[in-house]
Amino acid sequence: MSQDKKKNDRIPQLISVVPLKSEGKLLLKKAVRRHLGLNDRNELYLDTKQEIILSAQKNKGTQIKFDSKNLIRLNDKILSILRIKEKSLVALVQRADAVAIKAFQIIEGRGKHARFIDIETTYKITRKVETNPTLEQFLPKLVRQYKNAKLKYNVHTFLIEKKSLQVWLSRRTLGIAENSDKQLRRLLIEERLNKQRKNHQTANP
Repeated sequence: MSQDKKKNDRIPQLISVVPLKSEGKLLLKKAVRRHLGLNDRNELYLDTKQEIILSAQKNKGTQIKFDSKNLIRLNDKILSILRIKEKSLVALVQRADAVAIKAFQIIEGRGKHARFIDIETTYKITRKVETNPTLEQFLPKLVRQYKNAKLKYNVHTFLIEKKSLQVWLSRRTLGIAENSDKQLRRLLIEERLNKQRKNHQTANP
C-alpha cells in the first residue's frame, strides 16, 4: 500500500479550533500552516464544491491570501454557508494536503461516564461532552447493580476467634456472635477504661 493511501485511510484529526475574528478573519495556527506545507508563500486556495477546503495547491479553488499575522479572510458567502459570525468557534480538520473549515459547537449533558464525541457533518462539527452522573443518579443504579452481590469468601471463617473491637462489632452486626463474646465485651470495656484512666493521670500528674 502506498504512503498516500495509508495517509488517506487515517481518521481525520481536528487540527485547530479558533474563534472567528472581526471582518471574517481566521487565524491559521502553526499546526495548520505546517500541515498545509506553508513556508513564505502567501498563496492559498479555497474550494467550496463539496466542503469548504483550504489548501496550498494551485488551481484547486479560488485564490485567497493570508497576511503577515497568519490571518485569512472568509467572505460573506462562506460565513453564510457555515452560519458563523464574529467570535464563533471554527474548526480546521485534517484532509489530504488541505484542511476543511467547519463551524464548531459544544453541547454538554450527563452520561454514563465522562467522555466526548465529535460528530462531523459537511459544514459543522458538534462536540458532545458527557459528564459523570450526579450522586443522586448514580447511587440507585449502583444499588440495583449490586443488590444481589455476594462475597467470595465465608465471613464467619474470617471473623472467628478474633478479639479486636472492630471484629466484635462486625460479628454483632452480622448476627454471628460467639459464646466468648460476652467475656470479650467486658475485657474490651475494661481495657478502654484503663486507657482513659492512664490518659487522665498523664494529663493531671
